[in-house]
Amino acid sequence: LILLLISGSLFAQTPNPQQVLPLAPNGGPDTFGYTWKSDQDPQGPSFGWVDITSTGTKITGLGDDNFVGPINLGITFTYYWNDYTQIYVGSNGFISFGQGFNIASSANPAFRDFPYADTKNNVIGAMLADLTFTKADGSPIPGAEAYYQTIGDSFIISFINVPFWSDDADANAGDYKGSNTFQIILNAADSSITINYKNNTCCVDSAYYTSQGNVVVENFISRGMEDITGTMGLDWDNNFGNNEISFYVKDSSAVKVYYPDSIQTTVEDLSTNWILNPQSGGIFVEKHPTDKLSFSLNVKNVGTVSMGANDSAVYYVEYKEPLTLAKVFSANVTVKGLAAGNDTTIVFNNVLPKDKEGGYFIRAVRRTGPTGGNFNDVNPQNNELKTEIVSVAIDTTDSMAILRYDDGNWNNTTEGIIGLGAGVYIEPPKYPATLEYFVADVIVRAQPNEIGDAIIKVYKNDGPNGSIGTLVDSVYLNTVQFISNAQPGDTTILASFVDNNNQLVFSLVRIRVPLPSKTQLTNQGEGFYVLYQALDNQTMGGPTTVVVTDEQAPFSRRTYEVIGGAWAPYRDADVADFAMGLIMKMDPTIVTNVKNVYANSSISVYPNPATDYLMFDLNENAKVEIYNVLGNVVKTATINGKGSIFVGDLTEGIYFYKVVGSNSASSGKIVIK
Repeated sequence: LILLLISGSLFAQTPNPQQVLPLAPNGGPDTFGYTWKSDQDPQGPSFGWVDITSTGTKITGLGDDNFVGPINLGITFTYYWNDYTQIYVGSNGFISFGQGFNIASSANPAFRDFPYADTKNNVIGAMLADLTFTKADGSPIPGAEAYYQTIGDSFIISFINVPFWSDDADANAGDYKGSNTFQIILNAADSSITINYKNNTCCVDSAYYTSQGNVVVENFISRGMEDITGTMGLDWDNNFGNNEISFYVKDSSAVKVYYPDSIQTTVEDLSTNWILNPQSGGIFVEKHPTDKLSFSLNVKNVGTVSMGANDSAVYYVEYKEPLTLAKVFSANVTVKGLAAGNDTTIVFNNVLPKDKEGGYFIRAVRRTGPTGGNFNDVNPQNNELKTEIVSVAIDTTDSMAILRYDDGNWNNTTEGIIGLGAGVYIEPPKYPATLEYFVADVIVRAQPNEIGDAIIKVYKNDGPNGSIGTLVDSVYLNTVQFISNAQPGDTTILASFVDNNNQLVFSLVRIRVPLPSKTQLTNQGEGFYVLYQALDNQTMGGPTTVVVTDEQAPFSRRTYEVIGGAWAPYRDADVADFAMGLIMKMDPTIVTNVKNVYANSSISVYPNPATDYLMFDLNENAKVEIYNVLGNVVKTATINGKGSIFVGDLTEGIYFYKVVGSNSASSGKIVIK
């Protein structure tokens, strides 16, 4: 969406006539052995719509460019070489296995063909396009819905009357147009995938069109699937050889994907699964002249082949200080013996300095070539992860610290603005921590009638699985009035920009907005989701006051785009941060009793999955509790530094452990087999 908002006028041309085409009759195999047939093949599937709108479960939370999940399948479905019991659903017409993410429009490709190796793999794109369930104001689009239901061996998910997002003049209230109804059926009995396309109505936004005669060549719709590495897959969207052409499929079409009778390939591939924490997200730490941080690196075998006794892979980690990015720590670590589907966590104890303020850069990458070990690497796209550790000083006079991931500088020639709702996630470096101010660097136009208002909202992370929960602050920001009546320190002009006639066009202003709730966080792991929603800026042509972006590494990967109230990871989170954050009060004399669960933990819990005993290597004596998925304690013990708990009498499935000692705490997920 932001691509279209900023540069739609550069791309938009007169749309070509609507192309309604049949699917090709068949295709494949891919490297794994999957094949597909459409209803155009005499031996292919017939269109057979399964109506679950009155019997299925309605999916809530889908908006514009976001995802929801996980959703339980009610079956065990084999997709490529892994088994899954859950999926994630993307608003743009796709499902994913293993993790959820936002696939949205970008300059290249618009909506990629399949397979496409990046960090967003393991996808079935039934109709990957710029769809939306909500209007620009966040209200639901009448009739746009999604449902799921398990019937026997099959899991069905249906997208009903979901239109294309559009900013064209002929769109419905400038928000959307067209309608699409389609469904995905996952069959556990034969591991097949059936896609039913009931109907679709023109058209996508004109910014997606590029005219070449009578052919539309931009990828405004893609239909296909890919594996967890992004290197194997099928594309049933392409009827025209090597010419990648998007089209509207004819009504009542069907595609069926067949699992191979025999797998023709093996896959050797390790993934840099996460660094620092399972989200590979930035954290804040308190500046200290001598203390050093611990951190963890997790590596997962995502291939079909287990590592043998003589197989190895070498990972390199590095840590660079703020501003100069001078390297202050680096290490190599060798991974051996990792079975297919398993992961391992490597802990580096007390190695990272935090004696300078600012964003430290931390990176992990699998080495290649002669120094990288002898285990094969099918997908280099999953070899590297990088994120940020922000060291902050707590003021000794007012006990406050500024928590923001950006570097505080903006270059208008190389960096940009975020025209969507901008969100960040923040956990303070120590507890208790009290909300005081929202801070941001925003663009303010010179003319008062061009200055837009905004809404600032702060939510606790007490929703399911640490998601957005309780709203604790909501401030309506009348920008003109706020600047006119600002208290000392609440506004600072950082830069002014003039036109060729030396007339002021806009200013870069740092704002500090008091937050009335003064909400306090007291427990380790508590945090805030922060939203800055500029008003009246859907086309970037009206009054607007927007947050600038920081596009100089390191990046936190803690940014979100918020469209019509729906939150999703920011599509450019790997290359940009938002110039916004919080000021919080934390007593600098208080030493936090509970260490950061990931950044400072030195415990080991293994094996995972476990069969008989679960082993604990702790840095102190601690109480251990094991919970089932309902939150009930099923095991408890006191571990004196190192010990085990018998879990062989537990039912197979997912459980959670919690370790609480006098100086540390940690929790995590385990699997009992």
